Amino acid sequence: MGIAQSLSYSSSITYAEPADPNSSSSTTTSALSSAAIETNTISNPMPLMSKRAESFEEKLYRKCTTQPLVPIGCGVTTYFLVSGIRSFMNRDSARSQVMMRGRVAAQACTVLAFCFYAG
Repeated sequence: MGIAQSLSYSSSITYAEPADPNSSSSTTTSALSSAAIETNTISNPMPLMSKRAESFEEKLYRKCTTQPLVPIGCGVTTYFLVSGIRSFMNRDSARSQVMMRGRVAAQACTVLAFCFYAG
C-alpha cells in the first residue's frame, strides 16, 4: 500500500514507515496497526499561502511585466491579421499575401517567446 500519511493541526505531516518485509504479518492493515511502526514528522512542509487570491488585473499586469514579449507578439500578430483581412476584402491580393506571411512570422515569434519564458 505504500506510506500512510496524515495531516495534523500543527501543519506537520507524519509519515508511517512500511512494515518490515521479513515479518510474518500478511496484511497491510495489521502491519499499520501494530505498535512497532516508527513515525517521522516534518514540520511546515507547505509554503504559506497569501490571504487573498490575485485578481485578473493584477495577474495580467504581473504576467505582462515579467514576460513583455508575449503581449507584444500578440499585438503584432493581431495587426497583421486585421490588415491582411482588410487587404483581402479590398481585393489587394499582393498586400494580403504579405500580411498573412507577416502574421505567420509574428505567430512563430510569439510561440518562441512562450518557449523562451517557459524554459
